[in-house]
Amino acid sequence: MNLDERLARLSPEKRRLYLAKLGKAPEPDDSLSPRLVDDHTRKLEFSVFLFGAENSQSSSLDYDQILKLGQFADRNGFRAIWTPERHFHSFGASYPNPAVLAAALAGCTTRIELRGGSVVVPLHDTLRIAEDWALVDRISNGRAALACASGWHSKDFVLAPENYKERRHIAYDAINQLRSLWKGQSVIRNGVDGQETEVRVYPRPKQEMIPIWLTSAGTVQTFRKAGELGVNVLTSLIGQSVDELGKKIQLYREVRAKNAISGPGIVTVMLHCLLSTNATDALRTARNELQNYLLSSLELGASPDHDLSARLSEASPHDVQPILDRAIDNFFADASLIGSIDSCGKVLQTLEDVGVDEIACLVDFGPPLESIIDSLRMLCELIAEL
Repeated sequence: MNLDERLARLSPEKRRLYLAKLGKAPEPDDSLSPRLVDDHTRKLEFSVFLFGAENSQSSSLDYDQILKLGQFADRNGFRAIWTPERHFHSFGASYPNPAVLAAALAGCTTRIELRGGSVVVPLHDTLRIAEDWALVDRISNGRAALACASGWHSKDFVLAPENYKERRHIAYDAINQLRSLWKGQSVIRNGVDGQETEVRVYPRPKQEMIPIWLTSAGTVQTFRKAGELGVNVLTSLIGQSVDELGKKIQLYREVRAKNAISGPGIVTVMLHCLLSTNATDALRTARNELQNYLLSSLELGASPDHDLSARLSEASPHDVQPILDRAIDNFFADASLIGSIDSCGKVLQTLEDVGVDEIACLVDFGPPLESIIDSLRMLCELIAEL
């Protein structure tokens, strides 16, 4: 990647910082109006992400441990903790209601953002989503945030079968509905006997507007749509390379600018995270846990890595393990924060160079709480060096 391509993928403030590191003065860009450029320079942020799988080989954290993890993240400078939504399967089994868990975390933390990550919007009435998260916002004194997902598994949609076919459009439309409800605007709904009824959401939230992300499995369409809607992006490196991600980030920021939306937005990348003093030790510790986790996600169809899914479905029993081993080796090398401070630092630098703003550290894929806390302590050391 040449310098011009790298610079094009960065937000304006990161471009200025990168050029400063190189000892170059940024050239003025008349194509950007002042409202499209932040006045400050953002550094890479970090948050904690939950999405544990429960099966016979490994289990996710229990709720007391999740609260302890939230307290650690709150005390040690992490920006947020993400509580996901999953239904009717061991993969993500601990997380049927992100707002309930966020409310519990609100009671034992004081600073950290509490983000639904992700709320499967087409499964719910937007009125209930707005009510739930307004309550979280009040309980937490203005720390609620939300990532909106369209969902993928048909079994989840027993909760709203009529929404499955148009789930993506429903999710996109719901974002503006949620914004209106958050501002206190009323909506008209059909009530008893078809009677039109005007309603608005209570309690009134603390924040003027809830921060919103759009969750993307890596499709160009969702990055473009996030830019059009003026929301942030939550994605991962499963099923896309860093170079591909960089191109999508560039598109996302171009679309935001084209739509005269203030600021570059936030691109958050979820990465499995387990640091150790020695990279080999971290990889050995994580391998079995990660294999079980990936198998659970593939069983559910939750993995965006469709190529891996296809290869495993076509493989003979004798070939399954070698395929998994290669996939995990590639995952360690290119798509995770599993390793030493040095190896993970290189991953973070690469992601920052292509315009990533925040790393969401997925920690509950099998390691015990003690290992997770030790890993996050090491990550804090790495963050201090960045």
